[in-house]
Amino acid sequence: KTGTKYKATTKSTISHIKARLKEGFTLDDFYTVIDKKVLLWGKDIKMQAFLRPETLFSPKFESYLNEVVSQGKILQAQGVVSEAGAKGVDLMQEWLNERQ
Repeated sequence: KTGTKYKATTKSTISHIKARLKEGFTLDDFYTVIDKKVLLWGKDIKMQAFLRPETLFSPKFESYLNEVVSQGKILQAQGVVSEAGAKGVDLMQEWLNERQ
């Protein structure tokens, strides 16, 4: 997803993955966290540095997993809208959903 070559066999990576598995998380949970964070951080030069096992599979894993990735957040992450614009997009989406 990111073009990096982190190895699943390093002690640090194994330790983070095992810790999350011990907590009851599944393989699908790992894929979900990776997908969400690549979507939100992948185009942000500052945040790209955090697309690594020690960040993604850290004790913050559960909060990353449960993070709501709204259309506004995606557009903000891609630099299309500002934070205020993202909130506006999300409010408009809520309004449209309520009308259905």
